[in-house]
Amino acid sequence: MSSVQAADIPDPTWPETWPRTADEIHVFDIQGDVLLKLVRHPDEPELESECSSVGEEDRPQVEEVFDETPPASVDVPDAEALPPPTSPPLPTPPSLPTPPPPPPPNEEPAPAVQEPDENAQRDDVSVHSDDSASSVDILTDVHMRVSSKHLILASPTFRSMLGPNFEEGQRLRIEGSTDIALGDDDPDAFEILLNIIHGLTRKVPRRVSLEMLTKLAVLVNYYQMHEVVELFSDTWIDNLAREGLPLSYCPEAICWLLITWVFHKPREFREVSRVIELGCDETLEDDFDESVPIPPPILAVMLAHRAAAIEGAMLIVHDLIARYSGPDILCPVIWDQNNKLACDSLLLGSLIKGSAAVGIYPKLYAPYHGMVFKDLAAQIREMKIFDALHDVCNHGLGRYQSNSDAHGVKSSIEVSMNALECAMAGLNLEDFLPQLM
Repeated sequence: MSSVQAADIPDPTWPETWPRTADEIHVFDIQGDVLLKLVRHPDEPELESECSSVGEEDRPQVEEVFDETPPASVDVPDAEALPPPTSPPLPTPPSLPTPPPPPPPNEEPAPAVQEPDENAQRDDVSVHSDDSASSVDILTDVHMRVSSKHLILASPTFRSMLGPNFEEGQRLRIEGSTDIALGDDDPDAFEILLNIIHGLTRKVPRRVSLEMLTKLAVLVNYYQMHEVVELFSDTWIDNLAREGLPLSYCPEAICWLLITWVFHKPREFREVSRVIELGCDETLEDDFDESVPIPPPILAVMLAHRAAAIEGAMLIVHDLIARYSGPDILCPVIWDQNNKLACDSLLLGSLIKGSAAVGIYPKLYAPYHGMVFKDLAAQIREMKIFDALHDVCNHGLGRYQSNSDAHGVKSSIEVSMNALECAMAGLNLEDFLPQLM
């Protein structure tokens, strides 16, 4: 992308202290007194869906804009008026070493002395340098001229940053303008927010991708712009939610947890947090990095719910093992005591073997490495639990089955597992709302 010279923009108010070149310059207020400096990083791979959802369809990747006509305040020079890009001078190739003279006739040539291949080493360094240069060249400087009044009204964070206690604010009061480097903030998401703040609503997309909505949520949370974007965020979320919230734990669920927390969506927040509780393991915190600023208490509570559910599932089976390990005969069929004892023993053995196969016997303790409650519940339900057939009491034992209800044991397990799953109802958003200024 060609650089746009600030001097080429027909604006005599461009401050002399601001940088005069950038790969991109966006003007939201022609009289703006703040220059936001961002960097566009290389395109990252798009978020791939790895989980199912209600009414799931391919998510649209193209952002729909109500009106693509650029705002009147933006004045960009024609490409023909820009100076042609100059190419750096080509490096002078290194001089080649002079070859040694040929040996005299009738004499054997002296053995060549093995020396380090400096050319090969230079080639390696050159390739590495080219790679490094390429990774630097693809970074794009993006500058945005904005109004400090609009920023201060829309964002408590900018209100503090442009106040008397910060260097940017002091420079604004002394010189009448200032510039702020915003580091890793996404330029495309920031452009959407600045269009909203400056009233350029025709440039605001009515539909965004899940990836873009996640980036917007990060910025809205950091700069505390919840109120100013509320009308648009409701539209963005409604459009995406029609395609369905995730039904299993996956990267999309992480994005939705952040979105529903930042934009205060209680029902969706409860649904997504429940999906995560059911499908995460003890490494949940490792899936959340600085790019997804979920408060630690939310993760801690979800991990606690997961551990409690796994503990409850194990207790269901271990309580049954303890019951059938006791001295009392529990078989309800009218047999002799020996056959009843044999039936109880068969059922007890199948419980122990089944729970050992699942990995919960002997009993485990938190944090239950690698365990996912949703998977554990399915495995417990599928355990083969045997009892002696009551219709062969006159023919002796020797036949058993797992198709029956095992004297009510399978029904008891099913009822208890259903109760555990119902108890995992997700989180209450009101318990984790940020304290807004």
